[in-house]
Amino acid sequence: MDRAGRLVNFAVTCLAQFPVAPPVADAQMPVLFVSSPTGILRLEDVTGDDDYLDFGEVAVYATLPGANLGPLAATTESLMAADIFAPIVWVARDLNDDGDALDFGELTCYLDESSCGSSGAWIAMAAEPIGGLMLADVDGHLFRATDTNGDGDALDFGECVAVASGLTAPRGLSIRPDGAVLVSQDSMATPVVILEDRNGDGDFLDFAEHLSYAESAGPGGDIVVTDQWLAFLLDRSRLSILRLQDLTQDGDALDAGEIVTHADPIADAVAMTGDESGRQFIASSGPSGIIRMVHDANGDGDALDFGEVIVVATDLGDVQSVAAAPASIPCIAGDANQDGSVTPADVPVFADALTGQSTIAMCALDFNGDGAADGRDITAFVAAVLDP
Repeated sequence: MDRAGRLVNFAVTCLAQFPVAPPVADAQMPVLFVSSPTGILRLEDVTGDDDYLDFGEVAVYATLPGANLGPLAATTESLMAADIFAPIVWVARDLNDDGDALDFGELTCYLDESSCGSSGAWIAMAAEPIGGLMLADVDGHLFRATDTNGDGDALDFGECVAVASGLTAPRGLSIRPDGAVLVSQDSMATPVVILEDRNGDGDFLDFAEHLSYAESAGPGGDIVVTDQWLAFLLDRSRLSILRLQDLTQDGDALDAGEIVTHADPIADAVAMTGDESGRQFIASSGPSGIIRMVHDANGDGDALDFGEVIVVATDLGDVQSVAAAPASIPCIAGDANQDGSVTPADVPVFADALTGQSTIAMCALDFNGDGAADGRDITAFVAAVLDP
């Protein structure tokens, strides 16, 4: 074996021994949104004690017509909620900053059947960092909805388009920093597929853009991406959390040791979301309505130890879905992967975006601040990476 091969093997061995960095110790608890029989609840850790168990930390955020709440998707400014029986998505926005979307004009229709041409109900959603919304329907189609004219919805012509098809009973979506989409499926054979826009045409309909990512992991539920090489999957049969880590960085989790148990079975688990610090939040169904936080407190790569799965909210009712509001991260020129700093990890994401293979915010790509993303940004970006 040559020197390069030995270095690759060494790197893989190191990753296997230290697969996941522990969460930041003082990471603030995210704002959570959960569906309940009374509508959508908003959970905020007001006291800073790492739970939502105190007075005033759980409140009704929005009430929706009927009791047909499906998947949720949160952005820094709004919350999307799908109807589980019809191809309708509602958007709730706290326009007056009073902590809810109960006031006039704060709950509106974001898209309906006429927008996307889908006759099936939405089964999974994920908000894109650039402002779009990915939606999978029960018929196995994936759509991208974008408010291109800035009127607060995606009801206009061309604002919702099909970008993939042929999915097998999709259950969850999660979008990686590089723009690739991981889709979990209710399938034993192929619980997770990866969609990559390799030719930059805005969809995943071309050759080799829809591939298997994980196999024989047992039917997938919600999926949460942590970074380009790490994701967590809710196993719907065992109700446990699986860690999917692309140790070889070959674009999948199909190799030996790349799928392992991250957390033991969690009673009545129905939904999962995650935050930027690497924690997962699991909703359990039933009258009590429990949310558990799963975190690798000791940095050993799993949450199988004492105290790493804890109850952080109760008495929420029959919860069916949960979403975490993303932290508001300031846009930094060159910070292509949105981790708050410009490092060598930004290079592949920056290069892909500059060549049109993926999309990131213009403020991150326009390094020299001239209002355009072109070759003139490369020199200053490389200099910042080499000499931060």
